[in-house]
Amino acid sequence: MEPTYVTEVRAVNVNKTREETRYRTKTVYKTVPVMEKKYRHKIVNKPVTETKTINYSVLVPVKSEKTVEVTESVPVWKEVPEEYTVKVPRIVEVPEEYTVKVPSLKDETITYNVMVPHPVVEQKMHTVVNAVPVTKTRTVEVCVPTTTMQTVTKDYGHWEDQCVEVPVGTSTVSYGSGGSSRRGGLLSRLFGHGGGCGSSCGSKTVCNGCGSSSCGSCAPAAGCGSMAGAGGSMAGGAGAAGAGAGCTTTVTKRVWVPNVQTEQVAVSGSTTKTEVVSYTVYEQQATQIPYECTRIVYKCEQRTATKKTCVYVDEPRTRMRKVVKYEDEKRTRMRKELTYETVKKTETIPHITYTTEPRTKEVSYTYNVPECTTEEYEECRYDRVAEEVIEEYKVCVPYCTTEERKVQVCKMVPKLVPCVIYPCDCGPGAATAAAAGAGAGGAAAGCGCAAPAACCCK
Repeated sequence: MEPTYVTEVRAVNVNKTREETRYRTKTVYKTVPVMEKKYRHKIVNKPVTETKTINYSVLVPVKSEKTVEVTESVPVWKEVPEEYTVKVPRIVEVPEEYTVKVPSLKDETITYNVMVPHPVVEQKMHTVVNAVPVTKTRTVEVCVPTTTMQTVTKDYGHWEDQCVEVPVGTSTVSYGSGGSSRRGGLLSRLFGHGGGCGSSCGSKTVCNGCGSSSCGSCAPAAGCGSMAGAGGSMAGGAGAAGAGAGCTTTVTKRVWVPNVQTEQVAVSGSTTKTEVVSYTVYEQQATQIPYECTRIVYKCEQRTATKKTCVYVDEPRTRMRKVVKYEDEKRTRMRKELTYETVKKTETIPHITYTTEPRTKEVSYTYNVPECTTEEYEECRYDRVAEEVIEEYKVCVPYCTTEERKVQVCKMVPKLVPCVIYPCDCGPGAATAAAAGAGAGGAAAGCGCAAPAACCCK
C-alpha cells in the first residue's frame, strides 16, 4: 500500500459576518446665548494733592591744605661691560660625487588593439504615450444649512418707584436705583454730606428726627444727632431717640417687576448631504510603433608596430660644492642697567572735611480719596438645551454557513512491486559458483541446480 494525496470536494463549516443597519436615539446639548442686565458698584480713587514742610540735613564740604612726607623711587641708568660670543661664517669648497641619468634610444616591437567600426541594422519598438480624456464619478459630502425653532423663556420686567411709609427714626436713604441706608451712611462718613442726619443728596432725603427735607440743613437741636463728625451710625441713634412721638414719613424705593414670557427662537445648524459629481481625467495610453535603427558596432583587431623607447643609464660624476662653516669669536660691548634710588620729599595736598547743616523744603504729595459709583452692564450667559437625534450605525453580525471546498486527502493505494524468488536452499551465490566450475571443465560443485534431473528442490 502506497500513500497518495487526492483532491476531494467536501462540505466545510465557515464563520462569516454581515453588516446590519440599526438606529438609536441620542441626546445632543446645544448652547443658546441669553443676554441679561446687571448692576455693579465701583469705587474710583480720586487723587488729591497737598503740600507739607519737611526738615533734612545736608553735608557741606570744607576745603583745607595738609602737609605730607612722600617717599619716591628715582630710576638711575648705569653702563656695565658684557662679553658675548658670535658665530662668524666662512665659505669652504668641498668635492662631491653625484650620479646622472643619461638617455639613449632603443627600438621595441609592441602589439596594440584597434576598434574597427561596422554598421548593423536592428528592428526596435518605439513607445508613444497619448493623453485620452476619461469621465469618472466620485461622492462628495456637502454641508447644507438648517434652521430649527427652539422655546426660550425671557424676562421683560421693568423697574418701578414705590412709596413706603417708615418711622422717622429709621435712617433710610434712596441712592440711585435701590440704594440702602448702609450705603447712605457710608457716603456720609466719606464726604460729610447730611451732617448728623446720615442722609445723602441725589434723591428725596428725609432728616432723622427733625423732619427737614433739605440736605444738610439740620441744626444741632433736640432729636437730631451731633453734626461734629459723628457719621451715619450716630445720626441713626439720635433719630431713634427722637422718634418717641410715633410720626412717620414717606420714602421712595425702586422695585423690579418681573414679566416672564416664552418665545420661539430660531437656531441655525448644518447637515451633511452626499452628492455624486462627475469629472474628466486625462489618462495616459502607451502605443508600440516598430522602426529600423542603424547603429555602429566596434570589433577589436590586434596589430603590430615598432616604436623607439628612451632608456636611462646611470653615469657617476664629480663636482666642487661651496659649504659655509661657522667659527666662535668672543667680543665685548657696553650694556645699560637700570637701578632705583629712594628719595624723601615733603608735599602740600588739599584736604576736604564735611559738616552737617539743617535745611527746610516744601514737598507736595498726592493721596487717593475713594468715590463710589453704580453702573449698568450686560452679561451674556449660555443655557444648555437638550435635543434628541436619531443616529444610524452599522453592526457586523456573525453567522455560520456551509461551503464546498477542495481538500487534500491522503489515501493508501495498492501498487504491484516486482519480486525475485530463489527456490533453492543454497542461494544465488552457490548456483553462480557451480556454473563457473562447470565452464572451467571441472566437476560440478554445490547441489547441482544446473542439472534438472539431480535438482534437490521439491
